[in-house]
Amino acid sequence: MQALQENIDVLGAASLATVYKKAALPFAQALRRLDYDVAFADPPYASGDAARLADRWLESPFSTVLSIEHAVKDAMPDGGDTRKYGSTAITFYRKEE
Repeated sequence: MQALQENIDVLGAASLATVYKKAALPFAQALRRLDYDVAFADPPYASGDAARLADRWLESPFSTVLSIEHAVKDAMPDGGDTRKYGSTAITFYRKEE
């Protein structure tokens, strides 16, 4: 969280970014279609919430771009672009226009 906030500050984007430290899936379930431009999520790896969050986004995209950090071994729904970094992966979903 500290690194994220520092990056926001360095970029001068404090007025454009909001950081929430909440459980990702319940938070996302309350969102409406395209409430955000970009959403980053880092749910606990063992929870299985990464795939469930992606499913929620695929049903009704709450952002134009969704980035989810997860374990490399976690199977994610189709449609994302996954990048691997050791035992960690980040899958990006982008809303088609």
